[in-house]
Amino acid sequence: MVKARMHALSGRGEETDRYLRLAETIPYEGQLPDGSASVESEAACIRALSGYGGVKSMVDAASRFAELESAQDSPWRMALVKMGLGHSAYLSGDVSMARKSAEEALVMTAADQPLWRVGALYILSLVATDEGSVEEAESLANSWTGSGYMGSPNPPGRPSRSGACSRNAGSWTRPRRCWRRLSPRDEGCQI
Repeated sequence: MVKARMHALSGRGEETDRYLRLAETIPYEGQLPDGSASVESEAACIRALSGYGGVKSMVDAASRFAELESAQDSPWRMALVKMGLGHSAYLSGDVSMARKSAEEALVMTAADQPLWRVGALYILSLVATDEGSVEEAESLANSWTGSGYMGSPNPPGRPSRSGACSRNAGSWTRPRRCWRRLSPRDEGCQI
């Protein structure tokens, strides 16, 4: 599972799928040491959040992940479920479900869980941008950059996502395109 997750995070879809299929053949029953409900649940989690099989596959995996993790009492696992549901809903065009799931994920995360907070705020910022609320998207981006993820979220010389939206505040379609193109490695948005 670790190799599958590492390949997913590295953008290697074929390798991710190969390791997931391999893990699913192991006759392991019960909860995994990381708190996952099962091998099947963790495979569904990776598929739900990576989306290598396409949007439909991602939505199906998020639903299965939610079903398998429903008995969990771990807030961070349930936040991950909600992010999988929210992200797949957003990509499938269900913006209201994406907002609902991301808001639930955000409520479930603690201040000392910056990765989960960033994920939920990211989904919410996409939704706000799609809804035409630049102010809300900027506020969410400011919350996101203040989360402390990876030390300093905006190293010196790198503009923030909120800054990219502020530069283009006259038209919500311009920051929308900008937000979608920004990634942690981007040096800014050139429109």
